[in-house]
Amino acid sequence: MSPSRATKKTPRKKAPAVSRSPSKERWDQGISSDLVLRGAYKYLERLSLKRGETLLIITEPPSDRRLADGLFEAAYQLGARPIITMIPYRGEHNIDPPNTLAATMKAADAAITLIPYASADFYTRPFLEMLQGGTRMLGFLSGTVEKLIRYVYKHDFTVTDRICEVLESVMSRAKEVRIACPRGTELTATIGGRPVQLNPGKVSNPSDEGYLPPGVVGQAPLEESWNGTVIFDAFAYPVGLLREPIRVEIREGRIQGMSGGKQAREWREWFESRNDPNIYWVAHYGFGINPTFRRLTGLKFLDERMYGLFDVGFGTNDLPCFMGKVRANGHTDGLLTKASVFFDGTCVFRNGTFILPEIEAVIRPGAASR
Repeated sequence: MSPSRATKKTPRKKAPAVSRSPSKERWDQGISSDLVLRGAYKYLERLSLKRGETLLIITEPPSDRRLADGLFEAAYQLGARPIITMIPYRGEHNIDPPNTLAATMKAADAAITLIPYASADFYTRPFLEMLQGGTRMLGFLSGTVEKLIRYVYKHDFTVTDRICEVLESVMSRAKEVRIACPRGTELTATIGGRPVQLNPGKVSNPSDEGYLPPGVVGQAPLEESWNGTVIFDAFAYPVGLLREPIRVEIREGRIQGMSGGKQAREWREWFESRNDPNIYWVAHYGFGINPTFRRLTGLKFLDERMYGLFDVGFGTNDLPCFMGKVRANGHTDGLLTKASVFFDGTCVFRNGTFILPEIEAVIRPGAASR
């Protein structure tokens, strides 16, 4: 059975109150406008923004307007042509942006999405068409000026850049992947020449897609080749942090069973609510590579980046970074700890730690922050 590309729209949620302009008191809480501007310059450096380019900054309540304004000002000072847009709150994944915004996304040279993670739309058709049209994207979902300073301005990108380089070299040559863990995970797949999905938090070329903070490296093996069992013990979207493991049985690329306690039932109900058989396809796997994160937060877009965690996703994967063929009414991920990962029989990741010398050399206490 081959995956299809059918998709279904979900009714929009009522928008919350729009966040107001920041007060002077908020600026005085240790983060000056000058510091925000310096953080914004570093962000735009990772975006490879050039003089004369059109930059689209996409916001949606409750996006932090301080962050949007800082990026706008930095881009203007660099000689680019920035535009800030705001759309109503959606509060649901995979809902298309308005047509006017979709057209602007395709026309821009570069784009930054600062929308809340609850409204993540990077699996929608307009987002895919934006990338196919040549716009490069460096997003910061649920970004704030506090996160800008902590996760961008203070981050040592040489650490995560190096980890990405090493993993791309290893993964791009592999033909088979095997994932195991002490709880009983035993899962295999055939890579089939699919590209390595890197997220060093940097984009340079037309159609590049990335996100800040940096920290995920993955791949989308051939859909029908996935077989085995995976046991998630850290996080499942949208259930949250796991208090009990969730066991998922996979055959020929599709979920055949899910067991556990109350949280397993909640996750199963979420899958059923998508009303789309394509949501049950395995989409990808991924490593968390960012040593800045040291504890789970319950926020998927941060937790999946944590060094030592391992991710398996389900649903849509037909984006350029994956080169998959599934278009579903949604996407979800589960995270597990203490995974061991083997490429063509060789272990590169043992019990949640990379054992490649080139990565061991850059992973040390405080390596990714200064």
